[in-house]
Amino acid sequence: KQCLPSLVVALTLLLGSCHEEDGENLAPEIKLNKSVIGISIGETETLAVVSNIENDDITWSSNKNGIASVDSKGVVTGVSVGTAVVTSKVGEAKAICTVVISEKELELELNKQNLTLFSFPTYKETLQIISDIGENTAVWESSDETIATVDDNGEIIPLSVGETVISATVNEVTAICIVTVIEGPVTVLEL
Repeated sequence: KQCLPSLVVALTLLLGSCHEEDGENLAPEIKLNKSVIGISIGETETLAVVSNIENDDITWSSNKNGIASVDSKGVVTGVSVGTAVVTSKVGEAKAICTVVISEKELELELNKQNLTLFSFPTYKETLQIISDIGENTAVWESSDETIATVDDNGEIIPLSVGETVISATVNEVTAICIVTVIEGPVTVLEL
């Protein structure tokens, strides 16, 4: 019983060394520049074969094209949230890369970060979100509605002198604009 493990190891080494000495053409081994990548929906990442291979006829495939697609040049595109495996193949040799696709991180930016308005409702101004928020809608708020209010479209109406923070929030990401309301200009009327 104690000789059996030694015999198995010896046979394995013997067969393995005989196989290499036979001079059989083993499939060339290929490697990719990355074994795991993480990208967001709509983003791309290029994979490349980094092994020395004589045949540059590389084919690319994804096991889940609905999550990550790959073109004939190894450019992987995030399609939907999930995990896919991209395979590159040259002849019989192949290499894989695990691709993790996540939601695109939302960046939120307003057209103004600071705004000064006169304290008359007719001096209203509309803030705009200049980031791509897709189909999402923003929730607008004023930190002090006695100074200025804001509607669902980002229109600010100044009411009294002071300072307030107007915020737009989309999917828990917030951008702000500091609004300062000052005394309006005095118009002199001649009688």
